[in-house]
Amino acid sequence: SDIAFSYDDEHAGEICKMSEMVRKKSIQKYWTDNVPGLDKGGESVKTNRQFFANVDSYRLKNEPYVVPLIETLSTKKGRLLEVGCGLGADLRNFAGRGMSAVGVDLSFNNVKLTKKGLEYYGYKGNAINSDAENLPFRDASFDAYYSFGVLHHTPDTAKAIAEAYRVLKKGGKCIVMLYHKGYAYLYINMFYGFKRLFTSEEKLISDYYDSTPLSKMYSKKDAHRLFRNFKNISFEVTTFAFGGVDINSKLKKVHLLLKNKFLMERLGQFLVIKAEK
Repeated sequence: SDIAFSYDDEHAGEICKMSEMVRKKSIQKYWTDNVPGLDKGGESVKTNRQFFANVDSYRLKNEPYVVPLIETLSTKKGRLLEVGCGLGADLRNFAGRGMSAVGVDLSFNNVKLTKKGLEYYGYKGNAINSDAENLPFRDASFDAYYSFGVLHHTPDTAKAIAEAYRVLKKGGKCIVMLYHKGYAYLYINMFYGFKRLFTSEEKLISDYYDSTPLSKMYSKKDAHRLFRNFKNISFEVTTFAFGGVDINSKLKKVHLLLKNKFLMERLGQFLVIKAEK
């Protein structure tokens, strides 16, 4: 009976692994087909330097909140890893500040585009196709780790953060942005919470927040647990002005309301975690 139990257990494990692979394939396809910022390159051919200049300009003009985060990790020049680099706008920003920047993305196409962008600018850096949960780097390889709005889209976020800890050098700094259990979380639970009787919270968030294959949200308490191995941890709850805020009158009103610090801490949509190994 022991042998039979062992076989069943191993078989179940293989099924789980296959299911996880299928799930990651769907995530990979989604982010290849829906690359944030791809439409901001203009009419330029995507192998043209002007395309990347347009993408980077849009990022800085319309999403300036990333600049102080990038500056924080660039104060000491060293080797930086960005997980979920997309088109590479932030990675080029790091590289342009003198960092030896390496980007990781689940999408092969995003990796190709990021590499081309680095080449056109003549920046020192690289991009690799990889999984946030299984980074292909040795322990203590990087001085800094950066992931903005990515790790809540991977099945095992805790494992991805454990990987961040593993590849950082002692004293290395980490900045991660995760979706926060803010006003969108309350809205979803208020109007669709009854569906949790027959589906998961992840599915509700994915379906009714950003329509991705997988999205999750975290509270500060959740984040404390995820980053428990790090030290000098700080949290900032905020709400960035993207996602159609400028053209959505309802979202504009929410953002005006969240200028109140008390409300922002509780209802802000994004959680920025800064930590050190």
